[in-house]
Amino acid sequence: VEISPGDPATTLPTGGRTGFDLVASGRFPPGENHLARFRIDLRSASGEETLLSGDFIQIWQPRARGRGEAIDVLRSQTAVRYEIENPDGGDLSVLALELDGSLAGPLSLSLFPPREVAPGVFLGLAALLLAAAVLFDRATGTGATASSLSIATGAALTASFSFGAMAPAEPTFRELFGASIIGVLAGGPIGGLALWIAARKRPAQRRNRRRVR
Repeated sequence: VEISPGDPATTLPTGGRTGFDLVASGRFPPGENHLARFRIDLRSASGEETLLSGDFIQIWQPRARGRGEAIDVLRSQTAVRYEIENPDGGDLSVLALELDGSLAGPLSLSLFPPREVAPGVFLGLAALLLAAAVLFDRATGTGATASSLSIATGAALTASFSFGAMAPAEPTFRELFGASIIGVLAGGPIGGLALWIAARKRPAQRRNRRRVR
């Protein structure tokens, strides 16, 4: 829904969900520096009121480029994400919107299912996927350096976890690129280490079996 200061109470249909992400987003006129602060009063179906507040910014900052050259880089945040709990599952009402600053249009409110997976669930799935990659490399590898799937899986899992932790409400290519770099630098060695540990344990088990015989 889209709301502006002074609008009457507006209903946010929740579809019976008891938990969701609410994203407040706005737009600024292009080519200028802007700052806007907002406050939203929400009321649940049971009558409980919640106050949400946040800032939008759009700032052009000069950055050095080469010898005596500078370029303007845009620093922008025009969306804020909130985790909303709605135990009764009823629709929400936007009672009022207060806005300090100017936007190029009304404020948009959107509801989404929670995007973050519980850490325990993510780690469990990550361990299973990495173990499957290690077993595949061990079964099909042609030598001690055959660990491509394990390294790629470790990098992908680490990048996914980093992206979910660092990405804002409206992620851009910058956050995706940063998460990919973290995945390569940290997750790749994790996958290689897992395969190396599995490779060392296997010969040890074989030697123990021979001694028992």
